[in-house]
Amino acid sequence: MTHLPPATSGTLRERLVADMAVRGFTEKTCKDYLRIVAGFAAFWSARPARRLPRTSAGSRSSSPSGA
Repeated sequence: MTHLPPATSGTLRERLVADMAVRGFTEKTCKDYLRIVAGFAAFWSARPARRLPRTSAGSRSSSPSGA
């Protein structure tokens, strides 16, 4: 088994672009996917307290629905 170097955002982005090109995605679709993936990565890179939704009382909720 070959040891692979750790993936970086640049290599993952390049791989996503290459995969979309092979599948024949339009340029607009590729740009949209890259924008959405970048937002998703930024969301999960944020501190956990910033990811939790606020309840109507203004406190943080740990439930997925925010209730």
